[in-house]
Amino acid sequence: MKKKNSTTASGEGSAKSAILCHVSKRSIVAGTSHRSDGIAITIQGPAPLTTEELALEIQKACSLTRGDVIHVLTELQGSIGRALRKGQMVCLDKIGTFDVSIGTSKPMYAEQHVHDSDIVVKGITFRPSETLKAELKEVKFKVASDTRALISERDSIPLVRSWFDEHEVITLLNYATLCHCSRSTAHRRIKNLLDSHLLERYPHSTTAYVPGVNLRSTSRP
Repeated sequence: MKKKNSTTASGEGSAKSAILCHVSKRSIVAGTSHRSDGIAITIQGPAPLTTEELALEIQKACSLTRGDVIHVLTELQGSIGRALRKGQMVCLDKIGTFDVSIGTSKPMYAEQHVHDSDIVVKGITFRPSETLKAELKEVKFKVASDTRALISERDSIPLVRSWFDEHEVITLLNYATLCHCSRSTAHRRIKNLLDSHLLERYPHSTTAYVPGVNLRSTSRP
């Protein structure tokens, strides 16, 4: 079937004036511990922008070759890593600040003595600059779906197949919004789809997928 609105991993394709969002149901706990239904709104975004695709975009805007840009981006990663390993905060003008987030390997209390070996890296904190945040001031959103019932794993397969009629890849977030489930549920289900060869990993991405041999060969109901 001919693809409509084809979207590549870089998000190129038919330009959209608004970011598509999905509305789903989630359980919330009120102040009285009474459980009720709330809503979760998530973005239906394209696959992540890869280093090579980013390099190609930068190349178009300057005189460097794509290889030169990739080399600079690779060195940038290494330089940031070396600075963070020394405990330095990395401040990139007009982009933001990177810092190491640390904690203890297990919960500890005020009366306990902290040893060197108790301290571990919890992650990397990124705080965007005001310039970068300003890029989002004109963002518009559009509700793409408002079906608030969880779609079963079995019933999700026809939806995934239909998704590929209009898109080349599906991301973890795409699946979660498509089936109105949490990211953890989407991660578990996608693992099952990978094991069943209904999906295959998109090259150089850990959260994007393409149709597997069994999805391509399975006839539509």
